[in-house]
Amino acid sequence: MSQSPSSSLLRPLVVLIPGIGGSVLADAGGRTVYDVNASKGVARALDPAVLAIDNDLHAMRLISSYGIAFKQLVTGYEHLWAALVQRLGLSQADTAVAGEKLVRPNASLLAFPYDFRQSVSHAAELLDRHLRQRAQGRPVVLVGHSMGGLVAAWWWAFLSDGIEVKEIITLGTPYRGAAKALDVLVNRLSFSGLRLSGITDVIRGWESVFDLLPHCQVVEEGAEHCYPYELPSAVTSVIPDFAVRARRAYTANKDLHKKLEERANREGNPLTLYYSQGHATLSRTVLEAGVLTVSKESPSWLPRGWDAGDGTVPMFSAVPHFLEGGARAWHRLPQKHLGLVEA
Repeated sequence: MSQSPSSSLLRPLVVLIPGIGGSVLADAGGRTVYDVNASKGVARALDPAVLAIDNDLHAMRLISSYGIAFKQLVTGYEHLWAALVQRLGLSQADTAVAGEKLVRPNASLLAFPYDFRQSVSHAAELLDRHLRQRAQGRPVVLVGHSMGGLVAAWWWAFLSDGIEVKEIITLGTPYRGAAKALDVLVNRLSFSGLRLSGITDVIRGWESVFDLLPHCQVVEEGAEHCYPYELPSAVTSVIPDFAVRARRAYTANKDLHKKLEERANREGNPLTLYYSQGHATLSRTVLEAGVLTVSKESPSWLPRGWDAGDGTVPMFSAVPHFLEGGARAWHRLPQKHLGLVEA
């Protein structure tokens, strides 16, 4: 039995925010152009240009898990969604998906799909509009996976004035970026060892991938270390405006960490961090003879105990610097990056 509007407004508003690639995208005519299934995967491999950032697309819903012959290949969000519905004691009438129309404004559980090609700040601004329509005096709880955690953190840091934030739960969120994003941009996206040029050229236009770059001096060149935006143009010349965009993303991330720390000191820390460790993860980035190599070795500068990660996000990246000494906010899980949503 669903809750009455008055009783539903006593509940916190819980919002589930997926990571990059975690939202189904459609074109202006409503035709689905991105989803995680065999037909759409083949279509995007053959015609990736539809996902170029200048094409007008909008988010429809969260992706579902996908597998072949019962083997799960991609972990979607339906199991986490179902678990939240059950644990919160909700009915379907108490849930909603954020969209252009305000459906079920008193819903207690909201899915927030978004255009993951755009920047973290862009997604956070859209999230803010939905929260201000729906919170109605209720505290909010945000659950963000991967880049979705950055969206939640950005919203809290810069946009949340006037809304009570009860908790922000992040699952494998790359607060300090991930070497995998740098590898994709410079060395191209790969699948089973095959470099995919077409989709890489499209991804190079996405602002979100720059937000996911490592935001520390991760690149080793002999005894020296540099930021990704300091890479020589000979290495990044195929990527439009790489240095400018990477520097802009670095500055934004630096501002985010500063604002998070200021807000936590003033209001208390709402962040609960779930991460994984022990899985081989792209972490070490070496520039030698004009070639950028990204490997699963531990960087030489990384303190002992902070090595490895969840297979996508290094452990040290999943903890913002101001919480390095606040291990009570960390929770280690055994699953790899995609599997964290089912933990």
